[in-house]
Amino acid sequence: MGFTGIKNLGNGRNFFQSMGIASLDRAGKLIQVDDVPFSCPDRDYEQIRAAGYYLGPKDALGSDDGEEGGPILGWRDPYLVEETPDRIHAFWSAKTSAREGCVAHAALARKGQGFEIERLYPPIKIPAGEIYTQTEVPKFYSNTQTGSHLMLISSCDRLYEGQPDSQVSKRLRLYTAGSLRGPWHPYRPEGSHVTNDDKLFGASAISCDFISQELCLVAPMSETASPEDRLTIAPIFKLSFGTKASQSDTALTRR
Repeated sequence: MGFTGIKNLGNGRNFFQSMGIASLDRAGKLIQVDDVPFSCPDRDYEQIRAAGYYLGPKDALGSDDGEEGGPILGWRDPYLVEETPDRIHAFWSAKTSAREGCVAHAALARKGQGFEIERLYPPIKIPAGEIYTQTEVPKFYSNTQTGSHLMLISSCDRLYEGQPDSQVSKRLRLYTAGSLRGPWHPYRPEGSHVTNDDKLFGASAISCDFISQELCLVAPMSETASPEDRLTIAPIFKLSFGTKASQSDTALTRR
C-alpha cells in the first residue's frame, strides 16, 4: 500500500509531501510501515530533477502559496503495481513545470524489510497535459492476457493557490495504452473526460472487465460540490471503454 506523508515544516510550508509504503496481510490489516519514505523531495531533490520532474526552490518546498506561482507541490497519491513480491512499480502525481502535471513512475526493489527506488523513470506525459496543472490520483488497470492497460486520473486546471473554486475545473479522465510507459491515448475519439460532471475526483475501479469493456467506478465529490454533497461518496456508476466507448455521457449508468 502506498501513501502520502505530509510534514508541516512551519513558516507557511504545510504541504511538504513524501512517498511512503506499508505492508498489509491478506485481511487488509497493517503489519509494516516503512520508517523511511521511498521518495522525498528534499532528500532526493537532485535525483528527481535530473529525471525530468519539476520541483520548486528547495528552501520553499511545501509552500502554502504554491510553487513559483503555480499550485502546491505535486508529489503525492502513490499507486502500486506488483511485478513480483520483491519488485513493485509505483506511480504518483507529479509535475514537469510549475503549472504542468504529469505522472511519476519508479521501480521499487525490496531492501531488508522495506523498499527503495531501483529506478526513477522519466515523467509519463498526458495527452494535452499542458492544460492540466495537476494530474492527480493515478490508477492503473491491466489485461495480462492482451497487454492492454487503462490509466484513470483526476485532472485539475488550478493556476494558483487561492484561486476561487468557481474558476477551477476538475475532471475524471481515462486513457489506454499497450504499455504502462505509454504512449497513452484518450479512451475514445471524443476525448479523455469520463463525464462532464466536474465535481467527481479521485475515482477508483470497483471492477474492471476487459471482456465486456466496462469499468465500475466509485468517486468522492470534490470540495467544489454543494455544501451538502462535498466530500461525500457519489453513486457508483459504470463506464464503457474500448470499442464500446460511447460518444456521449450516455455511456454512464448509475447503480
